Amino acid sequence: DLEDLFTFLTRSDLDSSPWGTFPDRLKRLYLYRKLREHPQKQCAFTCFVQEVIEYQLGDAPAEEERIKLTESLIDVAIAGKNDPSTMFHPLVCQYWIDKVNNRFNEPIEKSVPIILACMAILRGDCAELSTALRDGLDPEQICLRFGVIPMDVAAQRGNREIAKTMVEHGCSMWYSIIYSIPMSALTMAAISRNKDALGVWLEHHHQENHVDPAKPSSSCKQAFKKLARRGDVELMEFFVKRYPRVLNDLLKPLQLAVCFTRFEAVRWLFAHLNAPLTPDQGRRLLLSVLDGPCAWPRVSQMVQLLLKLGVSPNGTTRHRTPLQKAVAARQKEIAEILLQYGADVNEFHPRSTAVGRQTPLMLAVRQRSVSMVQLLLRNGAIPTYTWKRKRYTVHENRKQVQNLEKVLIELGWEEEEVRRHEGWDYWVLSEKLPPVTPRQENKSGRPRRAFQPRT
Repeated sequence: DLEDLFTFLTRSDLDSSPWGTFPDRLKRLYLYRKLREHPQKQCAFTCFVQEVIEYQLGDAPAEEERIKLTESLIDVAIAGKNDPSTMFHPLVCQYWIDKVNNRFNEPIEKSVPIILACMAILRGDCAELSTALRDGLDPEQICLRFGVIPMDVAAQRGNREIAKTMVEHGCSMWYSIIYSIPMSALTMAAISRNKDALGVWLEHHHQENHVDPAKPSSSCKQAFKKLARRGDVELMEFFVKRYPRVLNDLLKPLQLAVCFTRFEAVRWLFAHLNAPLTPDQGRRLLLSVLDGPCAWPRVSQMVQLLLKLGVSPNGTTRHRTPLQKAVAARQKEIAEILLQYGADVNEFHPRSTAVGRQTPLMLAVRQRSVSMVQLLLRNGAIPTYTWKRKRYTVHENRKQVQNLEKVLIELGWEEEEVRRHEGWDYWVLSEKLPPVTPRQENKSGRPRRAFQPRT
């Protein structure tokens, strides 16, 4: 049932909704239902539609003209970006109307030219759009009644002629969407997969003069990064054919594709790199996917793909290593993959962050992860490490573990407590280091202060 499908739009505590993910056909059916319910249950959308009809056609419009204008207004509302919780909720109807008219100071006289321009864009009427632009219409101006910006509508739904009209009138390719977020029209066309507008604007950017001809413009870089993040290889190839300059700067798109585990996009970007990645660049890619929002199985597959493509798990930067990150996240499978491709099992950086200062073995011991400790020791981890003036030594030899069990029992521990879970897997010896004296120097060559014990 359509009403059940859109019940999420009537919740008073709604902050966001999947309205933008629904097809236009369902949105149109819902908006028609809201208009039929207007006499009994008003909302901001239906009130705005009636307001525009009365302003354009008068109090007693002809039925045919009213239906035609209503259909066009529904198309504009579908192309808009207003929050459904304010547009369709009956309880906030008057609140949103007053806010648009008073707080944002947007009278109907200011909204109608923008609405008419958006209608012309959706119809593909270049003559009407050109007239509006010559009359002083700002294509970057927003209409809060329907949440539309002419440039934004042209980027999402405009055809090739509409895009050319925007270029001929010198319209800026940047505009601010709701809450003053800067957006490039080129980026919006790429996100919306509007190849007509994207092709026209890419050719325009390719022909115009640029400060550095070797580097792509900022709007082209932003658009290509969005495509890489979405993993849209087809549109990336479309983009490069019309604007090959973007191939000179692929590191950031590659990092986004890796972070969001877009496997095909990563393979495509690696095939188009101008030069091999340095070890530090490869390490940043690995850390990017390990810190990303994707599920661990996909992260594991991406790590394996990067290593197969020649990325080194080691580097020279003083930063936490991918192996440290995998151990800290308790991801044994990823740690095994990194060790299989030659990750340094003992690498750590004393002056890095809290995780970077600890060896992978130390992280595994502090987490009491038996399988991780055994994995690291089997792959050559040094069993001794130092932390806060104490030296720790990990012993996993079975004979040594059994000897320790006997010693603990002789010291008065209960045998059941010592040998629970079929005995211990390893034990850690902690030794307090001697205090630091003024004669001892640190790595910078400056003498340290003498250790002052607590009173």
